[in-house]
This record gives sequence, C-alpha cells and structure tokens, in this order.
Amino acid sequence: MLETFKEVGLTVFLPVIIGMITRNYFPITVKKIRKPLRFILPAIMFLVFTLVLLNENGNGGKSLMEYKDLILPALCLNVLVMFVGYYLSGLIGINHKGKYTIAIEMGLQNSALAIFLANNVIQIESLSLIAVLYGGFSFFSTFLIAWGMKRLGKKDALPQDL
Repeated sequence: MLETFKEVGLTVFLPVIIGMITRNYFPITVKKIRKPLRFILPAIMFLVFTLVLLNENGNGGKSLMEYKDLILPALCLNVLVMFVGYYLSGLIGINHKGKYTIAIEMGLQNSALAIFLANNVIQIESLSLIAVLYGGFSFFSTFLIAWGMKRLGKKDALPQDL
C-alpha cells in the first residue's frame, strides 16, 4: 500500500507541486510556454494512449473491441465527474475560469492515472486496455464538454468571474 501511494504521489502530486512552484517563481516563463503547452500536452497524452494500445494488441492480449460495452458507462462517468467538479468548485466560491480548469483536469486525469496504475502498480495488462478505452474517448469528450462549459460560463458569468 505504501509503495502504491508513493508511485501515485510521484505521478500525480509531484507534477502539480512543480507546476505551482514554477508558476509562482517563473511567471514570465509560464506565460510564454502556456499557449504551446495547450497542444503539446494533449499530444503527449494521445501518444501514451496509442503506445499502450499498440503494446496490448501486440502482446496477444485482449482486443479493445471486447470492452465496447463499457463505453456508455465510462462516458457517463466522464461527464458526471466533470460536472461534479465544475459545480462543487463553484459552491466553494471558485470563479468560472477555475471551475472550468478543475472540470478539465477531472475529465482527463482519471485515464492517465488508471493506465499508470494498471501497468506499473497492479501490473494487469487487461486493466490498462480498459483505461485506454476510457482515455481514448474521454480525451475527446472532455474537450467537447469543456468547450460547452466555457461557452456557457462566458454567457452566464459576471464580469468579475472572467
């Protein structure tokens, strides 16, 4: 259990802490790289999903299509998690930009963490394939939902929220 906590901490918490420190102490650098990172980071995530998918299919493992009946429940989970994150963060007073960011993070981080846990901690290959399935569509559904949330927020937001 302690080893799993350490692995998750290094994978999830360490990058967040590094990002917070970088933004605090190097705001000019962050401002310069912010726009390119919008494209680079999703590309990296897509590459990771693709590599895991190719690795699973190349090892004689189960096919992605064997899990097609999980697509609707996983999509519902993705949508629910994003809306819960968006609205709960609003209840504690976070402005629209923060709510929008939290919703995106909640929509995307589940699949990356699931792939990491399945491959590195639990070491069950079929679980990583399910995570790839989830990540494959949540990657796109998250951005579609986030786009809608952003549009909704701009329409309904008060000037101080933007």
